[in-house]
Amino acid sequence: MSGYARSALTAQLATVAKARAGAIEQRDTGRVAKLLGLENCLQSLVELDNKILSVQQEKFSAHDSSQALELREQEEALRKQRAELDELRELVTHEVDLEPDIDDEQSPSERTDNNEPPPSPLIRVFISYRREHTSHFAGRISDWLIGHLGENQVFMDVDSIELGVDFKEVITDAVGQCAVLVAVIGPQWATMCDESGKRRLTQPDDIVRLEVEAALRRNIRVIPVLVDGAEMPDPRQLPESLAALARRNALKIRHESFRQDVRRLLQAVEKPQ
Repeated sequence: MSGYARSALTAQLATVAKARAGAIEQRDTGRVAKLLGLENCLQSLVELDNKILSVQQEKFSAHDSSQALELREQEEALRKQRAELDELRELVTHEVDLEPDIDDEQSPSERTDNNEPPPSPLIRVFISYRREHTSHFAGRISDWLIGHLGENQVFMDVDSIELGVDFKEVITDAVGQCAVLVAVIGPQWATMCDESGKRRLTQPDDIVRLEVEAALRRNIRVIPVLVDGAEMPDPRQLPESLAALARRNALKIRHESFRQDVRRLLQAVEKPQ
């Protein structure tokens, strides 16, 4: 959760406490009860956010992928609890009519005078990876970047493409919103084959190929991240549309020096274009 969202919860608590004091003064017992429930809900959200932050910090210092995976599952369970609690918070907020005082969706700099929604922010990082072999490393990298950049600054999965939609267009649009594409490359990134024995990278509809192609075509910075002892693919293994990838300076991230290596990635991502 972003620093602004955390401070917004604190501001909401102050607003609710003030409203509850007014309701007590007016002897409106029904409103007092609702405001007390909302106050308890907000306090629970703050506690959940603290737990999520604690789990994230543990993940950053995890010594192996199995420990990181277990912590990631814990975080997902906590986030699910938080989402359910936040729905309840919104429902009670509407019931007690506090919308003018509660606005945790926009920061002050994003609000507009004409109440129009602000433009969609640029996603800082798009993480491309082969799910079968490097999801563990990609997940750790994503968690670490989210912890430092914010959840809305990191995009990892194109996994909600609706039926009948051109997935190539969806991927191109998603990649086009990012400033940097991080290509997580494992030992089988270029050689992995499908069920028919054909190399996936040679197929025009390969998801990873489409993601990297979209970034190169739009002149988006591409950072190859080598994991599990992988080396940069031989240029002869790459289709012509990915030839420029071979000329990108790569970063190796290893289990034994994960935090040190991923800090270098963060510095590269934050570096102005």
